[in-house]
Amino acid sequence: MINDKSFDFSFSGLKTAVRNLVDPNPQECAFELQEAITDVLVSKTLKAAEKFKVKNILLAGGVAANKRLREKMITAAGEKKLPVMIHEFKLCTDNAAYIASAAFFNYHPVPWQKVDADPSLDIS
Repeated sequence: MINDKSFDFSFSGLKTAVRNLVDPNPQECAFELQEAITDVLVSKTLKAAEKFKVKNILLAGGVAANKRLREKMITAAGEKKLPVMIHEFKLCTDNAAYIASAAFFNYHPVPWQKVDADPSLDIS
């Protein structure tokens, strides 16, 4: 996947394939899987950043909580003088709730006048 010219990040089926793999050392297998995935994410992100001439990179969502990805992205982007912004760990949550909410309201529109926003809500 790392040599694929697209900017696709889909790892669909990879976890299942690894789970079905008989490995005498599951910790080593998990480490190598993480290394492979983070290599692809960093490589493709930097290729996209170069192609689209971005000025910085933002890691967000649940994947941004991965310490190894943070390390690799900061190092690799730093070599290209490209700033990386990452929130603190407690703010790096899965985006599934946001995506589901957007899908729900896409099919059940609410007039903006009826939206009751509460900026003091705690995400924890």
